[in-house]
Amino acid sequence: MKKPKYICIEPNCLKKVWKRNTRCREHIEKYKIYPCRKGKNNANFSNGKCLKDYFCMDCGKKISLATGIYGQHRCASCAHKGEKSSGYVDGKTCRKYFCIDCGKEITVSGGFYGKGRCHSCSMKEKYRLGIMNNKGKNNNNFNNWSSLEIYPFGWTKTFKKEIRQRDNQQCQICGIKEKINHKCFDVHHIDYDKRNINPENLICLCKSCHGKTNYNRDIYQEYFRILKAVIK
Repeated sequence: MKKPKYICIEPNCLKKVWKRNTRCREHIEKYKIYPCRKGKNNANFSNGKCLKDYFCMDCGKKISLATGIYGQHRCASCAHKGEKSSGYVDGKTCRKYFCIDCGKEITVSGGFYGKGRCHSCSMKEKYRLGIMNNKGKNNNNFNNWSSLEIYPFGWTKTFKKEIRQRDNQQCQICGIKEKINHKCFDVHHIDYDKRNINPENLICLCKSCHGKTNYNRDIYQEYFRILKAVIK
């Protein structure tokens, strides 16, 4: 059987104890040192503060010991309301702002720092002043209302599928495969004419590359012409 190997920390006491830096039973009884004691019998007792429950002085919600003794005596919600908030500016953040045109409620940044309009009315005002008048013929990519034209009768899902299979279901610009993209590729008109559905005028493109072809159209037309000549 094992025996205690440590000695009591009291001077002139040679009794064995099980744990280092502890006292023997005789000295524990003498000084009434009971580690398991609570409240006033605890060696760390300090005015009973650790036994008391603390509550928010505004809403009555229970708060932590540190906040109740050393903090603002308020919960996290009440401590950041109104004048107590670090972002408080003369009550402006508590005030509601409304659009000067339609009366819709808007944000503080839009009402106090902005023009006092909602997003919809702000865009209408910009178009009225000509700041963002880029619709229709004023747009640099305007193509005689081609987006409103109706596709011809032969433009079907089966026909587009045949074009994709002809191009090995691969984007002819970036080379990505349709399986990797997880979406059906678009069929692009090389001359940007919807009525011309000749297979030689069609090419398979991914969504990203198809969007890029709306810009610098002359360059892309020449690129696809050279690509078709190389493939042949």
